[in-house]
Amino acid sequence: MKNSSLAALFSLLFIMAYGQEQHQQPLTQTKNRTMENKMKIEIWSDIMCPFCYIGKRNFEKALAQFPNEDLLEVEWKSFQLDPAMPEVPKYQDDMYIFVADRKGMTYEQSKARHQDLIQHAKSVGLEYNLDKALVTNSMKGHRIIQFSKTKGLGEKAEETFFYAYFTQGKNLNDQATPHRAWKRDRFDGNRGQYGPNRFFICTESGKRQS
Repeated sequence: MKNSSLAALFSLLFIMAYGQEQHQQPLTQTKNRTMENKMKIEIWSDIMCPFCYIGKRNFEKALAQFPNEDLLEVEWKSFQLDPAMPEVPKYQDDMYIFVADRKGMTYEQSKARHQDLIQHAKSVGLEYNLDKALVTNSMKGHRIIQFSKTKGLGEKAEETFFYAYFTQGKNLNDQATPHRAWKRDRFDGNRGQYGPNRFFICTESGKRQS
């Protein structure tokens, strides 16, 4: 977690430094920049990682203050904290016991740490309802996100799954989860062409590339 936080911090510092440099250059020179001159930012995250969702909000806040956002290209990459986790792990419906069992701590210690995490999330405008979170393997969600990227919906998919897991307490392996999200947010944008079932199609290249 510390390495991920440091990586995110260095990325933001670089963005700020890059923004200051670009701000000092002539406006005409900035306007003439092509897509090839964009700085690409790759964000690796797991949709079950509470610090990743908080980091997303902090990143968005920093990005809103960046004067040359049009010179940036942001790509969401998939990363699993625990690829071997079963779809229905032991203590699936109780995150406090699940983490206590894995980390070798008491239930009280786990709950206290999660309460601190809830307050941290609240400080950036997020509502974490960890009492009803359902721990599961996140692979299916990541496959949908990667397919969504091919339709220009990568960030939307990322936000949808973060919200579904941490705020709504949805099971990310339940096919009904993305269906309901699409109905609420019009996530697919074009139901006739990109129906919900197609988001569960995973090609061999999709398995290899995140």
